[in-house]
Amino acid sequence: MKTGGPNDKGCDAIAIKDKVYSHYRYCIQIKIYSKITRVGINDIREVIDGIDIYKCDRGLIITTSSFSPEAISRAKSKNTELSFSSFLRRLVTDILLEPNYLNPY
Repeated sequence: MKTGGPNDKGCDAIAIKDKVYSHYRYCIQIKIYSKITRVGINDIREVIDGIDIYKCDRGLIITTSSFSPEAISRAKSKNTELSFSSFLRRLVTDILLEPNYLNPY
């Protein structure tokens, strides 16, 4: 589910991972920054707020840049995963090439 926009409250999209052994609702935030601008602790706080607002279990931040040490530390303590844009490309490719993928639109 897409939620993004200027007032998205820290969550660009919501994804559900539903397996037999686990069910997680993710608040996903994508940060497109230059290589010299790091994702900081305020970005992490936004996602943590989004987890509460959208009643998610976990957060995921994907960036084109890197993460500050403070952001990494805070994310670890709050069920928030950090990743890079290469992860997003791989994820989208895997989903679109999945034989059972049905486009819901």
